[in-house]
Amino acid sequence: MSQPRTSTRAGSHAGRGFRYQDAAAAWLAVRCWAGDLSYGSVTPEGLDDAELIGSDGRVFVQMKSRRDQLGPHGRGDVAAHLRDLWTRASTAPIQPEQLILVLERDVDGIEIQHRVATPLADLKTLMTLVAKHKFAGNWIERTSILIAPTPMESAINLLVEKLECIPLMAAIYFAAIADKVGNLSDDNGVRGPGDFLSLSVSDLEHEIKKLAGTLSVADLDSAILRGLCEPVDFLTPLKDADFYLGVDVQPGHISAGLLSERPEARLRVLNALERQRAVLISGPSGSGKSGLMWEAAKESRHTIRWFRVQNAAESDVVELLRLADTFRATAHMPIGFVLDDVGRHRSGLWDVLASEAATRRNILLLGSLREEDMFLVERRSLSIEIREQPDTGLAERIWRELKDPRADKLAGLERALAGLQRAAPRIHSPAHPRSTSFWTFYGIK
Repeated sequence: MSQPRTSTRAGSHAGRGFRYQDAAAAWLAVRCWAGDLSYGSVTPEGLDDAELIGSDGRVFVQMKSRRDQLGPHGRGDVAAHLRDLWTRASTAPIQPEQLILVLERDVDGIEIQHRVATPLADLKTLMTLVAKHKFAGNWIERTSILIAPTPMESAINLLVEKLECIPLMAAIYFAAIADKVGNLSDDNGVRGPGDFLSLSVSDLEHEIKKLAGTLSVADLDSAILRGLCEPVDFLTPLKDADFYLGVDVQPGHISAGLLSERPEARLRVLNALERQRAVLISGPSGSGKSGLMWEAAKESRHTIRWFRVQNAAESDVVELLRLADTFRATAHMPIGFVLDDVGRHRSGLWDVLASEAATRRNILLLGSLREEDMFLVERRSLSIEIREQPDTGLAERIWRELKDPRADKLAGLERALAGLQRAAPRIHSPAHPRSTSFWTFYGIK
């Protein structure tokens, strides 16, 4: 057997083990199946991050994710990715006909259409940065850039369109496809050229037909229709005029950019989820527990289907587990349950779900817990606890909002300070009960 190429998967596990690369490769497979791309198979972790093979020849695909807080891809970084792609293609034992660089985010200062591959030759600013590379003459005209910020959602929408099915059904199909991509990636990591495994269009069609014959829409909808849980929407921004007056953080607040980024804290949460599959974020009231919880969930949304647990009790755990089974959740494409404010009324539910997560590799659990309620969780040993410190970044942002004379959303300073007091109700100052308490709590002078 040929020697396998050095795998890039170890790096993708560094806090991003819920891999964008798998979701992007699965999306390309769905596009091939739907006829959007004229290739017959996708090879994950072949001679590059992925290969497309078909009547139009062979394409090397390199995929680059980028965390939210870092903003767009820098031009210099993209140029470096292109040089790496060209070097790899030029030295590969099998030469491709085309090259595609897939980016999770836009390129700084350069307008590139999403979800449609744009020829590098049309992007003059980027082309000038790499024109003098030793392999440029061979590859510039055969290289494209593809912006894919939401591969899972895009694939689900395409499946809904082609199959005329409900989105939840399409989500199951995509999860199964991405799971196969993840397994093939793991297998190909120890294989070499001529021995790589691929997912063909016919394989994908077979998987969809097999699932269609076994899925029950009633089982799929049961937990959701009963109000036990709901799919989390990370894409729709929630422009909340009262956000800085003290409201419960929602996923839409994250999408709207209302929270300050906490990359190090988020990385701790994601690494803990990979290790133990159940994580409790604890801290005092107003410390940003819910915000961090939703940040971590959004960061991992490419390969985890997150559901917010709503009106479920301990007796409903069977129904939640049935939802995970119906979704054909796997270790590569797990189901995640989010419980905000585990506290007094949800501690028993958390204990039961944590017990299940301890034995099932296809279930993840993420929750927030006020520190005064920690003693209510009996089986804390089943979870990794992360104590969140007060979010000074958010406090500074609130302070700027309060000082902004254009902030007509504030009816007055009294109302604003009352909202801030609600954000940190356990912190008091007898002399200045509304103003000093918040700033002392957050360390703002």
